[in-house]
Amino acid sequence: MSRTADNEQSDTEPGWAQARNELFQMIMDGRSFSGRERNCCFLNTGQNRFATVSAVTGLNFADDGRCIGVTDWDQDGDLDFWTSNRTGPRLRLMRNDTPTENSSVAFRLIGNGTTTNRDAIGARVELVLTDTNDPTASIKRVHTVRAGEGFLSQSSKWVHFGVPDGEKIDHVTVHWPGGPSQVFKEISAGDRYELPQDQAAVRLSPRSTPDGIVAGDSPPAETDEGARIALISKVPMPDIQYDRPDGTTEVERFDQGIPTLVNLWATWCAPCVQELGTFASEASQVEGRIKIIAVSVDAASEDAPTPTEIEQFLTRLSFPHAWGVADVEQISRLQELHQQFFFQTQSIPLPSSFLIDANGRLSVVYHGPVSLKTVLQDIESLSDSPERAACFPGRYLEHDRAKNATWQADVALRYRLAAWLEETGRTDDAIAHFAELSQLDPSWPLPHRHMAKLYLTQMKIDEAGQSASKALELDPNNARAHNTMGNIWSRRGDERAAARHYQKAIQADDQFAEAYNNLGTSLASMGRLDVAAQLFQRAINVDPEFSEAITNLGNIYFHQNKANLAVQHFQRAVQIDPTNADAFNNLGTMFARGGQLEKAVEYFREAIRLDPNNREFKRNYQQAEQLLKQPR
Repeated sequence: MSRTADNEQSDTEPGWAQARNELFQMIMDGRSFSGRERNCCFLNTGQNRFATVSAVTGLNFADDGRCIGVTDWDQDGDLDFWTSNRTGPRLRLMRNDTPTENSSVAFRLIGNGTTTNRDAIGARVELVLTDTNDPTASIKRVHTVRAGEGFLSQSSKWVHFGVPDGEKIDHVTVHWPGGPSQVFKEISAGDRYELPQDQAAVRLSPRSTPDGIVAGDSPPAETDEGARIALISKVPMPDIQYDRPDGTTEVERFDQGIPTLVNLWATWCAPCVQELGTFASEASQVEGRIKIIAVSVDAASEDAPTPTEIEQFLTRLSFPHAWGVADVEQISRLQELHQQFFFQTQSIPLPSSFLIDANGRLSVVYHGPVSLKTVLQDIESLSDSPERAACFPGRYLEHDRAKNATWQADVALRYRLAAWLEETGRTDDAIAHFAELSQLDPSWPLPHRHMAKLYLTQMKIDEAGQSASKALELDPNNARAHNTMGNIWSRRGDERAAARHYQKAIQADDQFAEAYNNLGTSLASMGRLDVAAQLFQRAINVDPEFSEAITNLGNIYFHQNKANLAVQHFQRAVQIDPTNADAFNNLGTMFARGGQLEKAVEYFREAIRLDPNNREFKRNYQQAEQLLKQPR
């Protein structure tokens, strides 16, 4: 288990943040803290040490244990254990029937209700024992009355002491929390006593043995094959793709102004087939009210049927709705989309369905079969307040803190989804989601910065500039926004303006490796190679694995005719990042100039493999090939 934070500086300790993130990921993956670790039981040996007695006590169950309650349940003078678990069996009684010659004594303390609480919580009981063969030898044992002693449990308030064979009780001293100590004499082993504060001890009647415990019937709870998850945050549904039997690819953009149900199914899934049959037989009830798209995910299984075989399968069902086949990549995207809405990582169960409203917003996720009646009811109530998303009836808490918590959860979900779309290269969808985020929280600069970067990848320079300007308007000292604005000015061909923004980025964050690298690139383009080299080195100092900065520093050495240093840096760059096509091309150039044409050709080939459309790489390769063919 990961270490616990000791103080607020723990985040800066090496490895602690990584351990915390790994633990968090384990929780998201549904892994238990205990797993199948067996329960442990330790015996106090009285010598400042403990001995494990887990196995001999029989307590070492492979349960996911939670709590324990200690009491003399069967009133036979020894302690028994009740334990509970997170999973079944939920409750165990461990009755202590170990044969012994020893005895015990138990006390029920009663406070006077004025200086001490009636339950005597906090009172300390000292039992003094003497050896029957040596009255001068004594042993003192101590027990404190506590409340809430265990996690999710409460042991008996009876104070229980074991009395070994050959020893007798000399006296008992009670240190009351709100009064003077009190000594009780004439206490015998094998009995139970009430010890009232300021009064004499009261011996109780012999213990009564409780009736035996008989296990009752425990019928299994009814299970629901499905789940309906109505989203509080109805987000724009990203486009989905599916293939048709004729080899064409359909793209569903959810922009036709009609609610859509996307159903994921497989031919081997019996509930899926039954659900599709229901969709087919009840098609007339939903015609014109909802569009159904059945997407087969058979490609994820072994021996997957062909699209033609799937078409024949649906024909036998007389399936009248739209349908298609998702390939492995599309299935993976659907799985990732599904994961954005749930904390714990889980595979999409089959069948599953996504209900998208007429405005193209994902509204409900269904796990398991869903009736068209339920779908139609949800369509009618898609504009309802958040009560519709609750799992049970009740009133919605109209409180500022509750509203703020809901709003924060909405923002977090939308940002997570937008960032996932950006990461997976779905630029248009990502821009649309970040644009909504910027409207949801107009004071937040982060969505504008993301949009600026995305527009820049599309070469929409003006739109990128507008988004970056808005981000800087909201946060003038944001290092990454200045860095993005520098990239925009660089694309416009104004390296001086770009350099000014890179400098501001470094002023805001002197550990920003990318800004050092970008400033170095701008200054190098203006001929200031020495300063550029210092900036590239600074970027490498901040991030020793920054392959691009290492390549750029190698380029400086190349232009300064420091061939050995240049080659060392290019080789280091491709070692760190084997996909760095520029570094491979530069290595080819260096070896070509050194007359090692065979090596040069190999490096140029690798550069072209990584970037097949780069004309410079192809030209360098062709020239090296021609030189290699010439007689030497």
